[in-house]
Amino acid sequence: AMLNATELMTIHPAVIAAGETLTAAAELMRSRNVGMLPVVDDKTNRRLVGILTDRDIVVRGVALGHGGSAKVH
Repeated sequence: AMLNATELMTIHPAVIAAGETLTAAAELMRSRNVGMLPVVDDKTNRRLVGILTDRDIVVRGVALGHGGSAKVH
């Protein structure tokens, strides 16, 4: 039988709000054991504005000299 996406997806994923730090995102990824977080406009509205991966933090953040206090946008 064919599966529906709703049978496989996480219904209430952990999210990071725009404006939070890369450190906060990395800590959330570690605590939830995930490598990707949806980025939302704010924690109340939770309107999706992007996706942040652990690779993004390393390749576009750390490797370019941005510290953990850099903001997610």
